[in-house]
Amino acid sequence: MTVSNTPRRAWPYRGDGSTVDYPFAFRIFDTADLRVYVADTNGNERELATGEYTVTADIKAQPNAPGGSIRLRTPLPAGHLLSIITRMEYIQPAEFTNSGGFYPRVLNDSLDRQTIYVQQLAEIQSRSIGGAVNGGSNLRLPVGAPKRTLMWDETGKQLTNSSFDIENYAETTRRNAEAAITDIRNTVTGIDTHVRAEITSFRAALSALKGGNEALALNRRLTSLENSVNATLRDITQSQQAQNAALKKIKILALAGL
Repeated sequence: MTVSNTPRRAWPYRGDGSTVDYPFAFRIFDTADLRVYVADTNGNERELATGEYTVTADIKAQPNAPGGSIRLRTPLPAGHLLSIITRMEYIQPAEFTNSGGFYPRVLNDSLDRQTIYVQQLAEIQSRSIGGAVNGGSNLRLPVGAPKRTLMWDETGKQLTNSSFDIENYAETTRRNAEAAITDIRNTVTGIDTHVRAEITSFRAALSALKGGNEALALNRRLTSLENSVNATLRDITQSQQAQNAALKKIKILALAGL
């Protein structure tokens, strides 16, 4: 029989905490051909052991009625993902001899295997990193280096390791930003205290003048100065809030090692 253009993957099924049966529509030659992978809500993935599920499939009927289903021993937790794929051995078990029989079923199975191998490799390749069709970059990875990140070189054609420890770099950036914000906050507090003390002193001096046009003019100028100082302090406070928001992002990046 022919093999349809069916992906060698049934996915992604999302768990609801109660469902245990999950179907697949592709042909298999043996239940051992199947692999089942689950991922939790954090993206941590693992392959299920064969004892964690059972397979229902009519192997003899696969050429005409491919597919089947797997049944989990325990329900897939809500939000978890499940995928079913195949990992058939890349072998050619059929042998045709000059004196032996030539059976269409054996030949079809042999050709089906070759097609399934191609589909299996295509499924793996579909989850792999690939370059753009119009790109000319070399995607060969450099030798791994502890706490370095991958980056493009100056030509944009070759991947290389960063020259600095990305984790320490992020942490240093966070500390520097935090120190800068603290310095600004202390400076603003000092300016505010000093200016308000001067304004209080001037007001005391004005009250001693006991009115008069000169005193009124000075008081208006002093009020204008106070309003200007308050406006400046508001601007600085808004700037601090923006810096605090940026610092939170830096902390998140530092915790993520980015």
